[in-house]
Amino acid sequence: IDKAKEVELTEAKLSFFTNISHEFRTPLTLIIAPLKELLDNEDLPPKLYKNLRYIDKNTNRLLELTNQLLDFRKANHGLLSLEVFHGNFVRFAEEVYLYFQEAARAKEISYEFHAEEEEILFPFDRNKMEIVLCNLLSNAMKYTPQGGSIAMTVNQKDDECIVIVKDTGIGMQPA
Repeated sequence: IDKAKEVELTEAKLSFFTNISHEFRTPLTLIIAPLKELLDNEDLPPKLYKNLRYIDKNTNRLLELTNQLLDFRKANHGLLSLEVFHGNFVRFAEEVYLYFQEAARAKEISYEFHAEEEEILFPFDRNKMEIVLCNLLSNAMKYTPQGGSIAMTVNQKDDECIVIVKDTGIGMQPA
């Protein structure tokens, strides 16, 4: 009986998150459209344009996170699949790294990206890897004190792509 109640509670939580995710998507979508229209205006002052680009980037990120919540629901029902393609992982990782550049600047954190090669062609699922890299960088940002440092490195060893995130935060306990 306890197991059945636990399963029922878990299902209720997942339904709640799915419903909330759908509710977040609508206003985010409604924000993105006029924001794109504003960004198309060539007469904007540079500072305003920069701030609008920052809002645009983060609004799109919120929409992606909302979609990821919906994907989580699919994964629990075995309906989620990988969408793997060969791409330049260095360029992709640097794009994700740039999501956190403003946050690093605001916390006065030295924030660096390194890659031994300009191109590492590697098969990966962009959406799933974005979740992984954002999680790593978000936690590094969260736990690195003001004035600290975070460095993200992407390298290739044989046929493997290696991502390293180092920071001066509190660290993780050994498993």
